Amino acid sequence: MAVPRIALGPLLTLACACACQHEPAGGDGSTGTVSTTVAATDWGDASHGSGTSTGTTAADTSSEGTSEGSTGEAPPDRVAIYVASGTSLYAFRLALDSGALEPLPSQSPGGTLGPLTHRDAVLHAARTEDLAIATLAIADDGTLAPLGSATVGLAAVYLQIDGPGTHLLLADFGANTIASHPRQPGDGAITARASATVAVGQQPHAIVLAPDGRFAVVPHLQSNELRVFAYDATGGALVPAAVPEVVAPQAGPRHLVFSDDATRAYLVDEVGDAITTWDYDAITGGLSNPRAQTTLPPDFDGADNTCADVHIRPGGATLYVSNRGHDSLAIFDLDAAGEPSPAGHVATAAVPRSFAIEPGGRWLVAAGQASGELAIHAIADDGQLAPALAPVAVPPEPVWVEAVAL
Repeated sequence: MAVPRIALGPLLTLACACACQHEPAGGDGSTGTVSTTVAATDWGDASHGSGTSTGTTAADTSSEGTSEGSTGEAPPDRVAIYVASGTSLYAFRLALDSGALEPLPSQSPGGTLGPLTHRDAVLHAARTEDLAIATLAIADDGTLAPLGSATVGLAAVYLQIDGPGTHLLLADFGANTIASHPRQPGDGAITARASATVAVGQQPHAIVLAPDGRFAVVPHLQSNELRVFAYDATGGALVPAAVPEVVAPQAGPRHLVFSDDATRAYLVDEVGDAITTWDYDAITGGLSNPRAQTTLPPDFDGADNTCADVHIRPGGATLYVSNRGHDSLAIFDLDAAGEPSPAGHVATAAVPRSFAIEPGGRWLVAAGQASGELAIHAIADDGQLAPALAPVAVPPEPVWVEAVAL
């Protein structure tokens, strides 16, 4: 049964004081009892394949701030990790044999940073205070060099590059707005003038392209809806789809990913502590038949928990959701039809607002907003997560993690 929108306002506003204004959820970041199931540590190869589609076209390997494309190629042998935290953009090389992070020179692209995304050797970072997008070049060794910035007039909470790489799509949580901005040929720098600017519902928390790039789905945290837009990559237009919106059955839609075959969409419900699976119609962009599952174990009181991020392991057989308050990563196995089933939890960094899976599917890096640290988890062949390695400091409050094949 759908949750009435009018009843959600106070609850969602309170939740977003924690979730969306860089404040730790769950007060002191304390954890409950976390059940950890870890399989044999033979995670050297990505046995599920080399990619999953998380809201991109086949040409797009930058979806939702990660590089999780379904290319069928061998896993990369060099990976960089980038972390937005306060005014600092941290850079590391990931040792794929051990999970160790080798520090690279950090950058300060200007002001407080928000989400990141990339395409090939170009990284974009949202600057939330001066409403700009910074663009940086990624060198072969993973180091970053500034390429400039553009004022876009939006404090982006989410960025995604479209399939052809012609536009950057943005969602502004506070301004209730989505937009597309052209990317310049060559260096990928953002053009300040938007191709499209669209007023939407209350508190859009993401804008995610379907795998073929024809439709964009926008989860709205406070108005508790998903809006669907037909998208034109040539001109950047965003036009309401035939069925322009659906109401979410759980509270607080936040982030979303698509299955490899584009028949399912998996929505994180921030306040409802749930992952909701939707049937997706690639012809119309329609979403239907939602079915929700909790992301928490039965013995944990979810009053102080909110969900944040969601990713699918390259290959499409395992889905992960971050719990802030329980301070865990919930693990779901995906069957052949794309239906998730709970497969345990593993403790991770305190208040894990963002996490990323490296493109080979061998390591998961979670950012603890409350602790200012990264937790690195090895991924076993069956998708289970090993306990975190020794934490890596990225103060003050990491809000986004980006994994990039070099």
